[in-house]
Amino acid sequence: MKTCLLKPDEVKVFLDISAFWPKDDLGEPRTVNSVYEEVRGTENEVGRNTLRLALDGRLDRGHFANAVKLARLAASWSKKEVSIMDLLVIEENKASS
Repeated sequence: MKTCLLKPDEVKVFLDISAFWPKDDLGEPRTVNSVYEEVRGTENEVGRNTLRLALDGRLDRGHFANAVKLARLAASWSKKEVSIMDLLVIEENKASS
């Protein structure tokens, strides 16, 4: 990963789990509430709002532990290794100063 110095307003980072989101028996994406109820009380529990924002690809802040939990959930759903980096969407505004 290339590192460069950007002003805070020139880079936006979001967490997006939509590619890993589980589907129901008909192949349709499950509801946020049904997924929340499934993970509630487990070691990977995250809040409904966290799930909704991450599903929409708009989760841009929170606790580091939630990023780890979301990566573990994505790995569980996809039956593949998933790292936090796999969930990140990085948008850089490279406007000249």
